[in-house]
This record gives sequence, structure tokens and C-alpha cells, in this order.
Amino acid sequence: MEKFTIKETETDFDLVDKDGEHVEPSAVEPVNERFFLVADDQSADLHVVKNNGKIVRQLKLGEFKKPKWEAMAHDGEYYYIVGSHAVKLDEPDVEKLTKKLAQRSRLLRFKLKNTKGKASEIEVAEVVEMNVSEAFKAAGFYNEDPFKNNLKIEGLAARRDADGKTRLVFALREPHDVMHILSAVLPDEPENGERLAPEPFFTFEAGSIGTIPFRLSSLEYAARWKGFFIMTSTEEAETNAFSGNALWFVSDEAIEESAPKNHVAARILRLFAADMKAEGLCVLPGATEKKLRLAKVFDNDFEDTGKPGKMQVIEVSRG
Repeated sequence: MEKFTIKETETDFDLVDKDGEHVEPSAVEPVNERFFLVADDQSADLHVVKNNGKIVRQLKLGEFKKPKWEAMAHDGEYYYIVGSHAVKLDEPDVEKLTKKLAQRSRLLRFKLKNTKGKASEIEVAEVVEMNVSEAFKAAGFYNEDPFKNNLKIEGLAARRDADGKTRLVFALREPHDVMHILSAVLPDEPENGERLAPEPFFTFEAGSIGTIPFRLSSLEYAARWKGFFIMTSTEEAETNAFSGNALWFVSDEAIEESAPKNHVAARILRLFAADMKAEGLCVLPGATEKKLRLAKVFDNDFEDTGKPGKMQVIEVSRG
């Protein structure tokens, strides 16, 4: 079996905006060697973060109130971002909850312009909104009635297939009988309102830490390694207490060999950060076939736990 080695780097910092407010990061993707793009599940805007941890700019995607972004992906040309498609049932007003759920049921594709200059010059362009709600509704996962909804999207990845098409891959936190991964191939030029039809891609068992089950929190496709890195996290529902996270790897080959059941034996690479909740993951520029760097962000529910959101970078080697 191929050996994987993981090494910590010196990149480890709290995510706090210019006003000293704590960011609760849910997703991260690289802009270039100097900047990261970070989604905050408490804000409609995206943060441009310098590689020293300083938040230097906010980017507006549209006139959204609280979309609760949960995952991002990047295919080398376009960025993709998706809302949770779920809402906490924390108030009795069905009308308010239904409106909130509609705001969170978003999937966008966009570009970034002027990424080779200063952060102040970076702009969002070519925003297209797509729809996966109808397909998940047909599969029995999604419902506009928040009290009947059974879906929570938590991960998003973009893979270039052999024919050059982009495949969007969705990781579900709910339902969690197993870890559900679905995917849809994009049309060459998706239109505003384009309806995608994600279908089952693969599943795997993640187990638990003690009595707390692992739930999917992120996935990212590593093109040079021909496979997916996946993170799972733990959270005690009553107390927001964390018990640890896990990093997994699933190769394209393993997915192909799992047909027709498409249930894979995911490889666990590491247990980490027992006192935090991992939320976002990305592969950084400069990956080779033997070594790459991953950035991880932790949404530690600052308002409930007092723990700030963080970013860490690790180096992964294989062979």
C-alpha cells in the first residue's frame, strides 16, 4: 500500500477581519501564491486573505442576505460556491424559516479578474446561478418546507473528466447513514438558472470518535494525484463540543473499481485537531505527483465556543 506522510508547516493563524471581528470560515480556495479566497458562513461576501493571515478585501457575489456558504471549488478557470440547502429549526415561524432556506439554497459559478496584481484590484466577474435543488428534491433529499428538508450540502469539488468536461462533486453532511457523494457534469456554457442533475457518485463509511459520528465537512479534488481529499468532523449537537477530525483520500481508480455499487473503502490518512471543527479544504498551487500542500480552515462556532476560526497549511507526500 502506498505510503502517505503529513507534515505541519508554519502557516497557522486566526482569521479575524480588519475590525477585529472573528470570521467563521466554511470554505477556502487559492487565488494565487499570495492570496486565499475564504467563505464565511455568517456573511454573503467573500474574504480575500493574504498568505500571512491578514484579511485584505471583501468581494460581493450578489444581493444575498445570508446564503450560508458551505463549500467552494475551483477548476482552474471558474470558482463555484454552494449554500448549505439547510436551516436550523430554531424558531416556530414557518414563513421565516422557509425564506431563510430559500436564501441558503444557492449554487454559483464565477470568475475572479485582476488576480495578478494588488488585492484591491481583484474583482468578481461572470456570475452565473445554477440549480441543484430540483434534482435533490427528486431524490428525496430536499424540500422547500424546512421541517421536511433532509439535505445539507457541505462539500464541493470540481474535476476535469477525461473528455475535458467539468464534473461538480457534492458532499452531503445530511443525510449521514453513509457518506454520500454525488456529481453532475456541467454543460460547456451553463446559463443563469441552469438545472443540474447530480447523481450518486460514491459512498463510504467514516465511523465515529467514541459515540460521536463523523460527518462530511469538505472535499477537494487533487488533479495531479487523481483523487479526492475528504475531511470529516465531529460535533456534539447539544453542547457544540468537538471530538476531532479526519482526513481521507479516495482515488479515481478506487471509485471506478467500486462499480456498480460505488461504495468505496476510503483511506484515512490522519486524525487531527481534537478541539476544533474542520470545515474547508483546498489544494494549493505547486502540487507535484509526489508532494502537495493543503490549506484547511476551521469554523469553530466562535459565538458558541469562544474559539476563533483558524487556517492551517499541511504538506502531504506519497510514495
